Amino acid sequence: LLLAAVAVALMGLDRVGNRRRGDAAWRTALAAYDPRYAIFVGTNITPADSLKAWLPHLKRLDERFVLITHHDTTVDEVDKACRAAGLTVPIVFRPKFRGLEKALTPGMNAAFYVHNSLLNNQMVSRRELNHVLLNHRESEAGDNWSPMAAMYDQVFVAGRVARERFTRHDVFIPDSKFRIVGRPQVSSLEVRRPSP
Repeated sequence: LLLAAVAVALMGLDRVGNRRRGDAAWRTALAAYDPRYAIFVGTNITPADSLKAWLPHLKRLDERFVLITHHDTTVDEVDKACRAAGLTVPIVFRPKFRGLEKALTPGMNAAFYVHNSLLNNQMVSRRELNHVLLNHRESEAGDNWSPMAAMYDQVFVAGRVARERFTRHDVFIPDSKFRIVGRPQVSSLEVRRPSP
């Protein structure tokens, strides 16, 4: 019902009257949808590829969520990634971080991030949410040990090596922020041990 229409770019309208009417319509629809969490897309660099790694696993949670993006160029790409994963998810486009709280609802208690982008800090500043860095891959790339990870409440990593990567690069984040969750993307792999 409301899901098909909530890929919203109304915030870009110049006329205040139209913007206010647009605000009321999508905020009412979003409140009725009542998402439990948000995925924040603060980058316009291949966001769909990053989302694809996590969407099938988020789908299994069977909880309503919303995608919030800062770039109008990512709305269609993010929507296609969701549909490819069998999800129809409201996508809220917020071109300016001022008023980002309008995309939050009372039942929302967490925000997830698939990129460790500097632009995420605007969403992370919303302290009423629990902010979780998922990241989109495990590698030695800088975003997997960046000091920016310290801004999140929790940092999900695949294992001990991923946790130690930060220390090896002299990035000190309290152990209490790390959650070792494995790598869900490889959960369907079958491990075979050689016969003795």
